[in-house]
Amino acid sequence: MTDERAGVVIVGAGLLGLAAAASLTGRGREVVVLEQAAIGHRRSGSQGSSRIFRLGYADPLYVEMARLARGRWQELEAFAGVDLLLPWPQLSFGADLRPLHDALEAAGSRVEWMNAEAVARRFPGFRPRGDALYEPDSGVLLADRCLAALARAATDGGAEIREGVAVSMIDDDGAGVTVTTSAGVIRADVAVVCGGAWSGALVASVAPEASVDFAPTLEHVVYAAPTSGTSLESLPIF
Repeated sequence: MTDERAGVVIVGAGLLGLAAAASLTGRGREVVVLEQAAIGHRRSGSQGSSRIFRLGYADPLYVEMARLARGRWQELEAFAGVDLLLPWPQLSFGADLRPLHDALEAAGSRVEWMNAEAVARRFPGFRPRGDALYEPDSGVLLADRCLAALARAATDGGAEIREGVAVSMIDDDGAGVTVTTSAGVIRADVAVVCGGAWSGALVASVAPEASVDFAPTLEHVVYAAPTSGTSLESLPIF
């Protein structure tokens, strides 16, 4: 197997890896993306049809970052010519909603405090036991479409996406990185690790002092039917 050269090697073609590739190629960087399986595979953290997009975080900086991200999603929609982010209000429940409320308010985002009675009146399908926060500017991301749009943006910018190529080791000698893969060795200026739960061993091979603990987890998906007479269109994200 012959060594090859690349400007930037990105490990993982999930949401973060593809977004990094699209951004870097947009800045004129030479990018190779390596994915051990396939884009959107069943064990990927980015797979599936939808994800919640919310502004509600307990830190004003995160709220502002989410607002900036919404603009970038809209730019990607215009590029792809398809809907990616569907505006949809969110209802947040919890024992301590004050930090969430204060962060949204500090960032200038719309938020409404609702007691249980107000929630029940506006959303008859809910029977909350306490207060809730209503966020009208959140939404739903169509996850599989987002991956496809990001992959297209990356490849249109010149990135090469290689599926079925696993990375076993990354070495950093200070002048660049050597990425060992199942298909050969790549010498690059920079490696960006976006391998999700599989990132631990790769990060440790470069920076053992980082002591970052990664472990795959199992997600449990539950489907609940709305009460009789309640339409899905009338329900918020929650």
